Amino acid sequence: MDLRKVKEDIFILGEAASANVDLAFEYTNPDNNMCNAIISFLIFPEDESMKDPRLPFNMQAGRLDKKAFKKVMNEWQNKMDPYGGPILYWNNHDMARALSRYGNLEEHRDNSSKMLATLMYLQKGIPFIYNGEEIGMRNLHYSDRAQFDTPGAISFYEKAKQLGYSEEHILKELNHTGRDVSRGAMQWDNSEYAGFSSTKPWSGVNVEEKYNVAAQEKDPNSILAYYKKVLKLKKTAVFTKGSFTLHETKDTLYIYERNYDGQRAIVCCNLTDTQEHLQEEGVSTLGWKVILQNEGNAIDKDAITFAPYGTIVFMYEDQLADETAEKE
Repeated sequence: MDLRKVKEDIFILGEAASANVDLAFEYTNPDNNMCNAIISFLIFPEDESMKDPRLPFNMQAGRLDKKAFKKVMNEWQNKMDPYGGPILYWNNHDMARALSRYGNLEEHRDNSSKMLATLMYLQKGIPFIYNGEEIGMRNLHYSDRAQFDTPGAISFYEKAKQLGYSEEHILKELNHTGRDVSRGAMQWDNSEYAGFSSTKPWSGVNVEEKYNVAAQEKDPNSILAYYKKVLKLKKTAVFTKGSFTLHETKDTLYIYERNYDGQRAIVCCNLTDTQEHLQEEGVSTLGWKVILQNEGNAIDKDAITFAPYGTIVFMYEDQLADETAEKE
């Protein structure tokens, strides 16, 4: 059935979990009359050197392979540019939450959330935000195998048991990687069941004093407030239409530039839970204005110190002056 014959202006999004960028390009090529965009699960490469090859790699906790991640994202940005860029996402209902996988929940939860949003959604493409990531929701925590009901989790548990892994170790892995634990109900407030319902949600729910909508709507420095700023920037011309250039830096930093019709913006992100310094020949912040950042960064005229999971967005000041003049 050709859906476009039913509704001409329909937007068709396909899920192609194992599609590489070349296949995604073919799926979204208008000449092929298939999809407008697709979601692939192949954009988060992990360091698999410490994983047990006898068990599925995707069910074992692993660190983001930063070098490979930068390469993959750059490929998707460049290849999908003719079609407006790729789908931009960190989370969905079939994978554990990115904040729990790649952030630091204990010490840098807010900065982790804000950095991840800045890195992903100011690139070229269409943002897809999974419920609760805009308030920094974490994975659920299950204490019993019976709480996991997806086939992958059950199979992993049984296989790991056969290989001699302890119950504690297996549950720790599943709480980090399983899709079940990403499906917690939305946290609207800190009442029983987080304001989602008057009875216990089937998937479970985290009740947290700070990480809920009601609390964050009152806090101008909250993750929710920050997400609103990111999305407001995303709607500007340089972040919707601008070209994308990934800068060559050390693997711990992810820095890219967006350019459009004389507008220039640079997005800088620290991918680690330690401070990172950027001080190289030819690097200068003169002429650049900070238009968005999270907490703890330090900026000098020829050096930047990023806080753990720090992120800063710069706009060239000449462009800011031009925009102000146009508004006046």
